[in-house]
Amino acid sequence: MSTIAIAQRIAALETEKQEMVETFIAFLEQQNKSKPTLTDSLPPLKAGFLKGTFVMREDFDEPLDDFKEYMQ
Repeated sequence: MSTIAIAQRIAALETEKQEMVETFIAFLEQQNKSKPTLTDSLPPLKAGFLKGTFVMREDFDEPLDDFKEYMQ
């Protein structure tokens, strides 16, 4: 929904309801400020940080038996 459409829907509400929307928006803004994000607690990642954590099998590039019929 576009910002204009939201504003039009809010404008169509009664004054009391508009005030409730304003209060709810303030609540959401406060929640957004006080809530730490996942990236705030993580150290910055460096290229290659997972090196050595897994190993590729020697036959990685070999055709799979499951696809033999398809490949013929």
